[in-house]
Amino acid sequence: MDLLRTASTDPLDSQITDDNQPGPVIVGDEEEYEIERILKDRTVRKGRGSRKQYLVKWTGYAEPTWEPADALQDTAALEAYERPLEEGGGYCDGLNPKESSVLPNQR
Repeated sequence: MDLLRTASTDPLDSQITDDNQPGPVIVGDEEEYEIERILKDRTVRKGRGSRKQYLVKWTGYAEPTWEPADALQDTAALEAYERPLEEGGGYCDGLNPKESSVLPNQR
């Protein structure tokens, strides 16, 4: 008599995770990932200097990641995030849902 059986492969409702992540888009010879929006920024001290980072929500990914400011230069997402500051207001919470930006090989 065999007392062992295989474990169930279907998770309970509370155990379902959103780990379906899209791959990069190939543009030219580079991999690029789409930015849904920038959520916030922070300044991280490193040695005697400091570096600015942005919390990026990637299109199709569940968890945002902190990315260095120099990696986001010249993106529509960064422009949309900083636009309210330039106009005299505070930071917005990111892009208009109809806008998006693509960032080379940062995931």
